[in-house]
Amino acid sequence: MNDLHELIERALADQPPLSITRETALDAGRRALRRRRRAAAAMGIAAVAAVAAGVVAVPQMRGTETPVGGPSATVDTYEVPQMPAADGVPGAADQPSAVGTDPHLVHFSVPTAAWPVGDVSYSTNTGAGAETIGAGSGLTVTVSRSRGPAEDTANSGSKVSMIPAGSSSPVPPHTTSTPTTVDGNPATLYAATFPDGKFPYFGVLWQPVDGLWVGMFAATEHGETELWANVAALRLDQAQRIVVPFQLTWAPANVRLAGLQAGISTDQPYAFSSANWGDDRGNTFTVSVGGTSRPVTSPRSPGDPAVGAPSGPLQPNRTVAGHKVLWTERRCPPTQTVCEGSFTSDDYDGVPLDLTVTGYDEATASQILTGLAISKDMKDPSTWPAEQIVR
Repeated sequence: MNDLHELIERALADQPPLSITRETALDAGRRALRRRRRAAAAMGIAAVAAVAAGVVAVPQMRGTETPVGGPSATVDTYEVPQMPAADGVPGAADQPSAVGTDPHLVHFSVPTAAWPVGDVSYSTNTGAGAETIGAGSGLTVTVSRSRGPAEDTANSGSKVSMIPAGSSSPVPPHTTSTPTTVDGNPATLYAATFPDGKFPYFGVLWQPVDGLWVGMFAATEHGETELWANVAALRLDQAQRIVVPFQLTWAPANVRLAGLQAGISTDQPYAFSSANWGDDRGNTFTVSVGGTSRPVTSPRSPGDPAVGAPSGPLQPNRTVAGHKVLWTERRCPPTQTVCEGSFTSDDYDGVPLDLTVTGYDEATASQILTGLAISKDMKDPSTWPAEQIVR
């Protein structure tokens, strides 16, 4: 299940916590925004409180500098926190082949969103040739070299079934797909509505230039208007550099950066960010900050907690670089060598941390962790290091 699909499902249904939790501050901000929006809808309030400073605007289609081929939109818009500009790097519309090729870059931007923005997440998928920006809990934009990743985003709402309280039968949403246009280009508008009156979900998929697909997904109480305002805000001519709020001074030999996910929060102390590396032998390690994780326990007999139930409060069992951390590992039969291990802390220099290694031993993981430096300002990416490893 992809992250977006999982987010939608958990927003719609009363489900227990995830078996393995990475309850990030980003997630907390999303849940708070959902609660505020649901309360406003129940009271019949058309407007919601802004998390970031909002302005009233009539957005223009700036991705290609021509009007949007959909309903006109005049709604409150909210500033989206931005990554540092990548000067001299062409935008997605100018060079579609560059999209999803560099984990350090996202070749588009979303300066504003028609949704209160408590956080924003930037990520790349070099395997799928895709880049994604998620603004708040209601907007996700994927730009890709192929239709698939963009369509998955645009059509995400139609894949969700909800389970009403007291029932075990999932109820699928009512979904539609309608032809439309964006900037004169053929597009498909997706909509998903739910029988209990939860906020509807809208998506739009189009191809602005040959070799480039855009999928946009919005959860909104105001109908299509917010979606089209988000489309109007999209910039396909601006590239940004993805950075994360930490840096390593040591890493195993011959590792390459495989992916980055950077988060910026406006209403929480920090958001979730991570980076992962790998070598040619299949060894990998991932550093994540801003989210908590817990090891899991398996049931030993019927009636015991379900597989993957959280094992309780964190109990540190190691000290690394002066920090109390928990080391856990899984062993792989038949050789009984360590196949995966992780260091976890609820407070590592002020933020939750997780370091997971595959193929490396505890000593190597300790050496990686010893060389970790976390940025002092977790909300200003202009102060974050441009490189993740200093050798």
